[in-house]
Amino acid sequence: FIKGEVLDYSINLRTARPGTYIKIPYELTLTESLSDFWQSSFHSQDRIHTSTPFARALGLQDRVMPFSLVLFLTSAMSHEDSAKVQVGFGRCIYQWPVFAGDTVRKTFQVLSVRNTSDGNHSIIHFACNLINQRNRVC
Repeated sequence: FIKGEVLDYSINLRTARPGTYIKIPYELTLTESLSDFWQSSFHSQDRIHTSTPFARALGLQDRVMPFSLVLFLTSAMSHEDSAKVQVGFGRCIYQWPVFAGDTVRKTFQVLSVRNTSDGNHSIIHFACNLINQRNRVC
């Protein structure tokens, strides 16, 4: 007999302050099929993403997951259902290659919080990181 438990890892953004650090408990193991699906939807001519021999000639272990996929995962592995507008990117860096077989998780830190002029909404800036199974920031 297995008994489930509902976990609540949400944070109260009304009390979030700059410096608040949040670890997201979800992990995702990336597969070749995910990369293939992404490439079929958002094709790239960049051989580092499409050619294993080319990537290995550069000294990499395999072809690298596309930056657009890694950026999407960095923003999408957590979300706020009641957000009116939630995505904007700035200063994005692909720091470490992500390969099929890597398991990633997300962390983020609150950088700033401010209310809109009408006082009914907040604008929150986060620094988001995608971390692989070796604890390297991707």
